[in-house]
Amino acid sequence: MHEIMIEAKIAQALLRLGLATDPGPVEIRRTFHELAKEYHPDRQPAHPTEFNLISDAYSFLMSRSLQAPQFASRDLLQAIKAKQSTIRSPTNQSFVRITLSLRELHNGGQIVVHDPRSGAPITLPIRPGTRPGATVRWSTFDDAMERYDRQLRIQIDAEPHSSLRLIGDSIYSDISVTPDEQRAELRTGVVTLDGTVTLRLPKQLVDGQIVRLRNKGFHRRNGRRGDHLIRLQLLS
Repeated sequence: MHEIMIEAKIAQALLRLGLATDPGPVEIRRTFHELAKEYHPDRQPAHPTEFNLISDAYSFLMSRSLQAPQFASRDLLQAIKAKQSTIRSPTNQSFVRITLSLRELHNGGQIVVHDPRSGAPITLPIRPGTRPGATVRWSTFDDAMERYDRQLRIQIDAEPHSSLRLIGDSIYSDISVTPDEQRAELRTGVVTLDGTVTLRLPKQLVDGQIVRLRNKGFHRRNGRRGDHLIRLQLLS
């Protein structure tokens, strides 16, 4: 009886990860990493149950693979698969688009969207440095059926900025410089992602010259920032 229960638990874990009956440790680890990226709580903040179930299945299978490379029989696997509900496919999907400013995408935080079906507000976190075109997923999870019963996909677009342009991790802008500002070697009111700053100008200026503000660009995933490149337009 104990062996049958263990075999059934192995079959359940294999199904949850979508694996064959005889995977090796490398395949188990690779599959887990792919699923963990998709179902991490940062991407599925509404309910972490699926991520926890995937993690438990991975830990169990890895411990078994180190003890003995013997997994569930194919017949048992097929029998359980025939009875088990789909655990990764939501039954209802909706799609909405929202537009945020460059500063909002850069700083991250929380956004509020409205469920297109019920109209109820939904608060979702977005990480600093979210790129235009990124998709955030919100799901409700049916614990009894072990599956998602609703999924909302939110595409995030960037609102065009009057003076800042995002290319990769860098911010680009153009500013004009008057003769008085050239002599003072200062240009005030320069717009950046962090607000307006005073820019110290080089002594020898050339029209079209590029000034680089290091670490003043867009947030990167590694926590660092790109640069802000400013093209100077000299006024006569």
